[in-house]
Amino acid sequence: VVDALGDLRDERSIPALLSILPRGSGDQFGTPGPPKPLGRKAAESLAKIGARALPALKSARRSHDKDVRANARYACSLLGIK
Repeated sequence: VVDALGDLRDERSIPALLSILPRGSGDQFGTPGPPKPLGRKAAESLAKIGARALPALKSARRSHDKDVRANARYACSLLGIK
């Protein structure tokens, strides 16, 4: 479902995807291993939505939750933003 929300590229899914960011960030970065955590999948879906998700992602990068911060940074990196 998380992947499908990104495939829709509908900005109405941004709040739902943001709420999933705390669900683990993982640190696989392309290495084989267990499935990606939901938080990482949500980050990828937010990146698919693109620029419309940027304000929310920039705010999430300042979260007190380390997984939210990591996933928001990951999504921004997929968009080419540091």
